[in-house]
Formats: sequence, structure tokens, C-alpha cells
Amino acid sequence: GVPTQPLSEALTDAGRFAYCGLVTAALYHLFTDAPTTPHDAKTTADVDFAINTLTRLTRYLGLPSQVREVMELTVRGEVEPSASSGYVSILKEEAALSRSCLPIVQDLVMFAVQGGCYDARIRVLIMHVTCLLHVNVDLLEMYEESVLEYLTMEQNPITEWCCSPIINCRSGSGRINVWSSRCWPYSIVCATSPSTYENLGKLWTTSFNLHSPWLSRRH
Repeated sequence: GVPTQPLSEALTDAGRFAYCGLVTAALYHLFTDAPTTPHDAKTTADVDFAINTLTRLTRYLGLPSQVREVMELTVRGEVEPSASSGYVSILKEEAALSRSCLPIVQDLVMFAVQGGCYDARIRVLIMHVTCLLHVNVDLLEMYEESVLEYLTMEQNPITEWCCSPIINCRSGSGRINVWSSRCWPYSIVCATSPSTYENLGKLWTTSFNLHSPWLSRRH
């Protein structure tokens, strides 16, 4: 059915804690864990990204500062992260996730877009969490395309078409840049009105569009 409230409000306190804990564990393993090879070396920018993402997520989920402080210690490697499987088990017991954990994946996409930048790092994070939740990655990609298409085609009608890797979408409420990257087919930097994010909730029940003719994908 159509969701009547944000996922963070539909989850219990334990569910919100598990949601944050699962993302925290993913941030640790992806961006701050000790590298096993020189190619895996973590940078200060990676650590900053992980901490900033965690801070935004705890605020987004309405979690108390004590939770943020504990999770931050985990991200920094000062506390051993709990097993991801434990968090997944807790989430699967939530009434809002009784059929599937896909709403968590969708909510993470919304969280990222609201943050103003959907780049390769946030996309890798969401992809990792999607796999931990045993959600089909194809569903993530379909939802991403629906969000991207909504932002560019509905809220901000395209006024200029070109063959360059950047598509500028302007309207009175803001601007979105969509461009290709080697790490991921596209990234989004957006500054739109709050109503945009409210309207994006409609995408929970829309049919996913797999054939966006203007969307260049790389695999």
C-alpha cells in the first residue's frame, strides 16, 4: 500500500537503531577499516565522508546524541562493529519490513538525495547495504532511475539538451546537475525546494522505468 508516514516513524526504536547500526557497520568496512592492500588505503576524505554521513543519518532517524556518539566510535574503529546479520535480523522483525527490506533501500536513496549529493561513495554504501539486506540490486537500480527521472523530468523540466556528459536542469526551485562518472553511471547534485522531497514519496508506488532514453549507463 501507499506509505502514510516516513519509514523512520514506522520503525520501532529498536528498528531505527538497527537501521543506523547496519549503515554504520557498512561505513566502517567500506571507508574507515584498516586497508588489507595498498590499493585499499583509506583517506582522510573517506573518514570525513563516513562521519558526516553518520551524523546526518542519526539526525534523519531522530536518534539521540548518545547513539551517534557510540556509532561514531565504531566508524572511527575505536569500537568493534556488531555483526551486520544481527541488525538485519532485527529489521526483519519490524512490521514495516515484514514483506521485504526494500523500504530501507528506498529510504536510503531518499536520505542521500535530501543530502544534496548522490555520488559514487554514497551509491557504493547503498549498494553494500542492499546486499546485506538480501535485496535484489536490480530493484535498487530501478528505484534510482525513477528518482532521477522524477527530479529531472517532473520537478525540474529540462530546458537545455546537449551531448556533453553534463545535463543542466533548471527551474525556479533549483538546479540539478546530472553527469556520468567512471565509478558510477551518474551522480546527482541538487538544491531543490522541500516539497520536492515530499513528492518523491510517490515513487514508492510508481512503476519503475527501465528505458530512460537519455540516461547513459556504464557497466
